Amino acid sequence: MLIKNTIQKLVPTLVTFVSLLFLNLAIAMSGPEKTELSVTLQHLETTLKQWQDQSHPLRTGASRVDLDKLETLIDQLQSHDAQIEADFATVSEQMRFNDLPSVILQRHSQTVADYRLKMATLLDHLAAISDRDDLRHTRKALNYLQSFRPTEALPRFDPEQLPVGFSKATPHVPNETKAELNQWFFGHLTADTPQTKRAPRDAKSNPYITPAIQAKADELGHNPVTLFNFVHDQIAFVPTYGAIQAPQLTLDMKRGNPWDTALLLQALLNASNIEAKLVVGTVSIDIERAMNWLGVNNATEARNLLSQSGVPATVQIRAGKIERIKLEHCWVSAWVDFMPSGGAIHRKGDTWIPLDASFKQHTFTKGSRLTEAVPFDIEALRDHMLATTQLDDNGGVTDIDTQYLEETISGYQTQLENYLAMNNLDPAQFLDQQTIIPAKRPELAATLPYQRVANSDRADEFPAHLTHRITIKFYHSTSAQTLDNPTFSYTLPLPALGLKRLNVTYVPATQADAQALETYRSQGGNELPLYLFQVKPVLKLDDTVLAEGTAIGMGQPQYYTMILQSPDNNYAANALATAGDEIVFGVNASGLTPKIVQQRLEQVPSNTAAENMHQAGLHFWMQHDLFDSLAAQAFKVSLQRIPSVGTFSLPLSVDYWFGIARTGNYHSRQVDVKLNLQTVVTDTNTARFLFFSAISMHGS
Repeated sequence: MLIKNTIQKLVPTLVTFVSLLFLNLAIAMSGPEKTELSVTLQHLETTLKQWQDQSHPLRTGASRVDLDKLETLIDQLQSHDAQIEADFATVSEQMRFNDLPSVILQRHSQTVADYRLKMATLLDHLAAISDRDDLRHTRKALNYLQSFRPTEALPRFDPEQLPVGFSKATPHVPNETKAELNQWFFGHLTADTPQTKRAPRDAKSNPYITPAIQAKADELGHNPVTLFNFVHDQIAFVPTYGAIQAPQLTLDMKRGNPWDTALLLQALLNASNIEAKLVVGTVSIDIERAMNWLGVNNATEARNLLSQSGVPATVQIRAGKIERIKLEHCWVSAWVDFMPSGGAIHRKGDTWIPLDASFKQHTFTKGSRLTEAVPFDIEALRDHMLATTQLDDNGGVTDIDTQYLEETISGYQTQLENYLAMNNLDPAQFLDQQTIIPAKRPELAATLPYQRVANSDRADEFPAHLTHRITIKFYHSTSAQTLDNPTFSYTLPLPALGLKRLNVTYVPATQADAQALETYRSQGGNELPLYLFQVKPVLKLDDTVLAEGTAIGMGQPQYYTMILQSPDNNYAANALATAGDEIVFGVNASGLTPKIVQQRLEQVPSNTAAENMHQAGLHFWMQHDLFDSLAAQAFKVSLQRIPSVGTFSLPLSVDYWFGIARTGNYHSRQVDVKLNLQTVVTDTNTARFLFFSAISMHGS
């Protein structure tokens, strides 16, 4: 039934993604509602640019039409100025009536004085143009206006720079001696981090033992053989390098890479009061078993998949063919009661036994190609959408023919359902099936299931550099970003993130700011006089504060950098924000499933703006991965998610006067995928091209 439902939902999912694509573009590029003054200033700037053209009559003497147009603009500015002065007076009166703190009153007075000076200066420049008919004064006025232009809250949409892409991993060559592995495992310390030797921890002190993991260990009888068989048989293999998920998420997802799998097995053993350590090593695997393990069709694909996934690996060639693959790997070393039962009866440990539950073999069943039996004309759909939608200068999309889209997709779904019914077909036959061959071990093996080249000493945990991380840095200016002088910087290991919400929210910088903001909010106004408030960015993991920055004026530009760090690579993306935005960093670490997304929805109500955007991000990535996996099957591509990130935010729309953040409100939602990274392995360039053409529509 699950497979049938997945097939039946495949095509409506396309509707969701195409609609979301255009909707996100339209939302992302929508700006704040402009006041009359803002509109007039923009019109004035455009006019002055035209007059600066060397071919314009102002070069040899302005026409009467030009001067009349200028006089009209001056009259409009003076009219706006009179209204603004009245508005300022009203704000001043309201502040005194509400007994706001003196610092807020001072900010208002300073802003009014600043505005008056700037308006008077501009009017003087315009009067000089009108009186003297001189291009120099046109340039002065134009330069003066442009000096106040705020930095755009979003970069322009660039169809040539899409976030969808291949992993650009550059893994190191596998270490092949114990000394090299120990140096890599234990000695990878920064210059300011002294090497310290930690006291061994007790088995039960493992921080990853959750109630669910303890319950699973209890259910499995605390038996090392049963625990190993469970992890081996139930956790699907993911070919990436370095710890990405906490054991609980690996258990919930039912999949993980060797590092995640080792952490889960260690946690289950520790929950059973069995001492278990982690080991890094280099192993050699014959190519046929390696291909089966990785789920690829040939040796070249196996090598490419490991390389793209960041796994340090080399190949051993004999007679011109790849015979074996040598790779850096990890496993668990457990202190079990090995003699004489091989761990089947565990009372007291007597032997360190290596356990690798991530290495497994599979049976494969190829599904038929439903799209070949019932073709879908994706090109016709694309051509129609491109012909009927409009793209403005900023990349904003309008006039989306959603009715045609829905009718087309709905019609195709009906075709699929009719085809299956008429031919009495099981939808499962159209999906490729990969099934783990169960371990069925009655006892533990004394050795690993491959050749061990070398290994490190045992350790309680993986070091930071062998764990994937995300770093968030916020800056108050472009110069601070250039000099890497952030108002805050924080690095979070991805295993600590899991499904939790990682977001930046802006809070009042002082008690005076808090009082003033609460006063305006309680009175139910639609817009805030932003220039009155100072705020500071705060980074949170759910409700736990991780870091906070220094004060900045509400509505002012903010600059931030997101860095996804892996053992051998860093992926960075810069972005712009506005002080006052609600920003959720939606990380897709290793793929998301409907089960765990639903789990978050059930456990944490989406009753705040931040949590609402977080769950929207989880659903976005979940559907994204579903569509990608189906496209991968259609084009016979081996696909694996690499940690990726997008922002899901509630932006503050600001109206600026001469660079002054005058008013602001919240009226849109914004999705901005910054890094969407995957390994894509196939034996033909055509398949690769077709796959990326299919997924880039929603991936960008």
